[in-house]
Amino acid sequence: MDEIKRITNICLFHKCNSCCNPVKINAKKPYSTNEYLFIDLEEMLVPVEHPDTVKLKTYQCINFNSKTGLCNDYENRPDICRNTTCPAFHTTDPRKQSEIIEKIKSEKFLRIALKKHFFTKEVSNV
Repeated sequence: MDEIKRITNICLFHKCNSCCNPVKINAKKPYSTNEYLFIDLEEMLVPVEHPDTVKLKTYQCINFNSKTGLCNDYENRPDICRNTTCPAFHTTDPRKQSEIIEKIKSEKFLRIALKKHFFTKEVSNV
């Protein structure tokens, strides 16, 4: 990827892939996932700071490249990926972007396994 494209892409510039690994979808607003791209991780993430209001269903995207942190098919990514917005997109100041992204990366979640007959919880960074 050329340097100009890298700089104009906030995620690449700040080495962030928090939205993509895993893909997190608001459980209160069901989204029809493209089954051939998204593998259901059968878990729910609940932010420790917002346990009563936010529930996120998690998926692994088969196009996510864990070595590079990038999408293997960025130009053809699905709508859920195209429409995801990060608060860091609302500023052009790299320092402010970095602060926003670091806060996102440091957020703690309760991880709830959604197996058919039992539930488990653990607290972790995702």
